[in-house]
Amino acid sequence: MRSCRLNLRRSDPRGWCLTGGAVSAFDAYHEKTLKRLEDERNEFGNFLEQLRHAKDKAEFDQFMDERHSRPSEPPQEPFGNGQDQPGT
Repeated sequence: MRSCRLNLRRSDPRGWCLTGGAVSAFDAYHEKTLKRLEDERNEFGNFLEQLRHAKDKAEFDQFMDERHSRPSEPPQEPFGNGQDQPGT
C-alpha cells in the first residue's frame, strides 16, 4: 500500500488518507451536483427569456392600445392647391 504522502491528491487537508471508494463517492457527488446546478441555470435562463418576452409583449400591447385610442386626425392637404402655402 502506498503512503498518502506520496499521493497528495488523495490526501485530505487534515492529513487523513482517502480511500479509492471515498474519492469515487466524492467524484460522483461532485458530478451530480454540477449537473444539477447546470440544469438549474438552464431553467432560470429559460424563465428569464419568457419574462423578457412577456414584458416586450405587454409594452407592445400597451403601445397599440394607446395608438388605437387616439382620435384620428384628418389627412393634411399637400402644398400646391393654392391655400396655406408658406411664403405667400
